[in-house]
Amino acid sequence: MGAGPKQRLVFVDRLLVTLVHLRLGLPHAALAQLYGVDRSTVSAAVREVRPLLAARGFAVRGTAGGPDDDAGLDAADVPLRAGALPD
Repeated sequence: MGAGPKQRLVFVDRLLVTLVHLRLGLPHAALAQLYGVDRSTVSAAVREVRPLLAARGFAVRGTAGGPDDDAGLDAADVPLRAGALPD
């Protein structure tokens, strides 16, 4: 009943929450319900992970949007690095 520390997401969960939000467009509030955390925890995770994805060559649209924007991942124009795929 409100006592104790807020539950935090480990990095893998922050990454997963971000990918699900970007791919499926689920609102931060819905993801927060699924993970049992506050909406602000999901929003912070998405803000943290989006630049990491972009820095590694994933095109992330809608980075200027609000916490419940409808951004998605679009890798159609992202060049693959040599050796990125198995032979």
